[in-house]
Amino acid sequence: MSGTRLKNKEIIENSETVGKQLFRQAWNISQHLDISIKQIRNCNDLFHDELIGLRKHLRDKCEQIILLDCSQRRKAEELLWKKVFYDVIQKCRQQRMQLLNDEHTLRYWLDHLSVATDYYSKLISKMEVHYGLEVSRLDASSFDVLQLNDVTVDWLKGLFYRSFIYLGDIG
Repeated sequence: MSGTRLKNKEIIENSETVGKQLFRQAWNISQHLDISIKQIRNCNDLFHDELIGLRKHLRDKCEQIILLDCSQRRKAEELLWKKVFYDVIQKCRQQRMQLLNDEHTLRYWLDHLSVATDYYSKLISKMEVHYGLEVSRLDASSFDVLQLNDVTVDWLKGLFYRSFIYLGDIG
């Protein structure tokens, strides 16, 4: 095996190991979030500093995984959407009357929606820069010049697609 191939194999194996470690950490954070959210009685409690901090920490871990070339990317992407953004949106939608009657909580919820929209817009931009793409000009041949493996190409296409769906769900 040539020196370059050996080095590339080591980088891939290292990315996989780091990805698995980061995912375990992210999973633990998400479990802690689940326990906390189950104890919540109203929407306002979703926006306490401790829960906001946990969601930010989970978001950062998931993003680190997404930027790695590892098999945990798709799981991290799902965890990011569900635990950092969607669970809060869903809980507040279930308690819509309380949300509409409490201006303070409504402001927090609207901020959360704004942060989610901003996050996914920036994630798309980060991935464009990371892979040298321009989403507005993507076509079937756009990925051919990147020299990525088929798994990465499929995942990247899916990431863009799912991010646009998430943005639609937020709206």
